[in-house]
Amino acid sequence: MRKLLAVAATLSLVGCTTFSTMETGLQALVGQPFDAAVARLGYPSGQMQVGGDTVYGWGRSFMMNMPQYQTSTTTGYVGSTPYSGTTGTWGSVAMQYQCDIKIAVGPDNVIKSYQYVGNIGGCGAYASALKVKK
Repeated sequence: MRKLLAVAATLSLVGCTTFSTMETGLQALVGQPFDAAVARLGYPSGQMQVGGDTVYGWGRSFMMNMPQYQTSTTTGYVGSTPYSGTTGTWGSVAMQYQCDIKIAVGPDNVIKSYQYVGNIGGCGAYASALKVKK
């Protein structure tokens, strides 16, 4: 049980790092030429025109089975004496990971703004690519 709590605590800290890295990395792209985004994130998966701007999108979505410890309690009677017992087993649960990034680029090919939505598992690879080198 302690291992499970340690893993959960570590993942929660990684989550904060991932999203702060996303925010810092995307904010650093604002004012840069569009090629700077391509250099970090790779080629976009799509684009659309919004007013005079071009909005480029990157995204990923996938399922992954993650281990999960599950407990169950059994109760009953032996004659007239009640009993109970708890057992634990490892199983897996399917998790959906996803991330969607949009970057708006003006007619001058300079990044104007960004937005993103997703979870830690989906955005982790993008956060790594956006990590600002010191």
